[in-house]
Parts: sequence; C-alpha cells; structure tokens
Amino acid sequence: MEMDDIFNPYYVDIVVFLVIYILLGLGLNLITGYAGQVTLGHAAFYGIGAYSSAILSVKFDLNPWLSMILAVVITFLLSAILGLPSLRVREDFLAITTLGLGLIIQSFFKNAEITGGAYGIDSVPLPSLFGFELKNAS
Repeated sequence: MEMDDIFNPYYVDIVVFLVIYILLGLGLNLITGYAGQVTLGHAAFYGIGAYSSAILSVKFDLNPWLSMILAVVITFLLSAILGLPSLRVREDFLAITTLGLGLIIQSFFKNAEITGGAYGIDSVPLPSLFGFELKNAS
C-alpha cells in the first residue's frame, strides 16, 4: 500500500468524521448515560468550536492546528459560562433550556457578520499532517 492510498482524501474524510462522531457520542454518553440528564444543546457547542476554529484560521490567519486548540479553549469557556445557569434546572427543564440555547446559537451563526451569515465561512485553510496536506474528498 502506497502513501498516496493512505492519505486518499476519501479515507481522510471517513476518519475525520469518525473521530468527530465518536467525540459527540462520548459527550452525550457523559450527560445522558452517567448523569441521567437529557440535553439538546450539543450542536450549539459543536458549532461554537467549529466556527471558532474557522474564524481564527481565516480572519486572524492562525495555523489551523493552533486555531483548533484555541477553539477547544474558547468552547470550554463559553460552555462554562452558558452552562452555569443550567445547573439549577433538572429533568424536562434542562432539555428545554438547552434546546433554547441551541436555537439562539444557530440564529447567531446565521445572522452574524463574522460567521459569514447563512453562507458560512469560505476558504478555510487545510491543515497538513507530517508534510502531507489533508484535502477534502470532494
């Protein structure tokens, strides 16, 4: 098997989405499985991380790997700030609160100028791994 076959954009896409879905599943498992709480706001924090990384890469011209690390920090800080009021609610009210949070964040992403509005952010730089540029499968 050649190196070009290993870094085939299709296989890279599969692995990237696999890791993303594993992380999302682990987060849901912590909240729903271990804590027994129903939360509907995971997509909001996923979006905060994605947009933070894209904004840092495109608008502030940071290295994509550094922007991903900073996006984790930004998402953690925002989730701590937004999640603290949710600690006081339980059961169905937590689900409603997190659903509302998700809708507010979605509305912000669609209307804010820094996120590109409904069109999103274009020309996000591709990271490289050990000298190989990770390309989109499309």
